[in-house]
Amino acid sequence: MVTATRGCNLTDLLGGLIQGENMANLGGKRAKERRTNVLDQYFPSWKEELWLPVQEPGFIAAPRTLGLITVLIRQLIKGEDASRVYLDLWYRVFEEGLVEVREEKEFAYSSGLSPTRGVRSWRDRVALLKKCGFIKTAKRWDNEFYYIFLRHPDCVVQELDRDGVVPDSWKHEYEKRKVEIGAKSWERP
Repeated sequence: MVTATRGCNLTDLLGGLIQGENMANLGGKRAKERRTNVLDQYFPSWKEELWLPVQEPGFIAAPRTLGLITVLIRQLIKGEDASRVYLDLWYRVFEEGLVEVREEKEFAYSSGLSPTRGVRSWRDRVALLKKCGFIKTAKRWDNEFYYIFLRHPDCVVQELDRDGVVPDSWKHEYEKRKVEIGAKSWERP
């Protein structure tokens, strides 16, 4: 585990969004028609069962690489599954990247941790995520982790890679996924 201290060039990371390159444009009309045809053929009731996040309350925007990020967390943090805590934080985050932890017990429970020592286990995992650089935290009152800031995953990956702790096999899969979704490479000069 490492403490990430170097910065990340968010201008490069956000460049695609600023220039209008996003997943809605990826693949275009033909790709959407192909997906619709597959749905019609194999899942005829899909229109009645489809989750439309823009029409439903409680929707989040999350990185399409989130599954791979959780794999990296499990590879870096042995013996403690901090990936479930990380996912739960993503499910609660607002656009600004901020999560307010008012009830640690609720966070522990929704992360799948034991009711008997859940809060302590949750705090331990948050501390590990912070040490690896996935999050930043700030104290309020007696809660050491009242404010949690979720860092851009590419910034974290870049810093961890510079520290030499990211496995090559994981980097290969991550880069492949970034290309697949039309995102910019996480590697920066």
